[in-house]
Amino acid sequence: MIILSIGAVVVVGLVLSRVARASRGTKQQAPAQPPAPQAAPSRPERPQAEPEQAETAQDRAAPSAAVVPAPAPDTGASLDPADPAWSEARRLRRALLARQVPETIGLWEVVPEEGEVFFYDVPAVYDRYYGQDATYQRAGGLLLGSPAFLLAGLAVTGLANAQRRRAAEQQAATQWRDRQPTRVVVTNHRLVCLLGGQWLSYHYSAMNAVYPEVAARTLVCGFASIPPLRLSGADAPILAVMTIFATHGLQGLADHPSLRALD
Repeated sequence: MIILSIGAVVVVGLVLSRVARASRGTKQQAPAQPPAPQAAPSRPERPQAEPEQAETAQDRAAPSAAVVPAPAPDTGASLDPADPAWSEARRLRRALLARQVPETIGLWEVVPEEGEVFFYDVPAVYDRYYGQDATYQRAGGLLLGSPAFLLAGLAVTGLANAQRRRAAEQQAATQWRDRQPTRVVVTNHRLVCLLGGQWLSYHYSAMNAVYPEVAARTLVCGFASIPPLRLSGADAPILAVMTIFATHGLQGLADHPSLRALD
């Protein structure tokens, strides 16, 4: 019994010593677990790199998007310094601002007024802005047949009358009309246009509005008693410079916003 008791004590001692060593090993290994939270910051470092890469991609894409120009009117040809008409309009404006008299040309087809001289003879496109009366004939007639046939006939007739009315309204609306090529003689008194074998005069003194859209190659002139005149084409900037000089003087020639494109 004593021997057995001693053996049991020995066994219990061994077990207790192993348990103690195991608990000490567990306590020694416990500090090794905190590195897990330390490893956590290393994970956010990878997501942080992704926004930086995304920003870099956006920064690379931004310049290419900025290069795309906004839609603009097709006036590239108008602003081409190599274009003879554009260059002449610029030269003429500088000469007039310097108080130099432009060179005159000889012209025998138009009878000059007293003190009138001719400066340019150029082609252009001619338009006038006005409305007109328009009528239309209403469709109709005697319809015979079944009620269904009568209803169908009335519907077709109403549709035809509506179409004719719209066409008449469009024809009567105020708009640019009489478009045709013309020849324009520029003088110190007027613009003279050759239309259908006739020379029509548009005096600067009769103008009450002038719109010199040189970048769009267009000149529009308003009058008190006749419809507005529009002259367009490659040489329209020359017409605009002379017309502004004749109607607004040197101040208008220098400061008119639409002529700044000639600077």
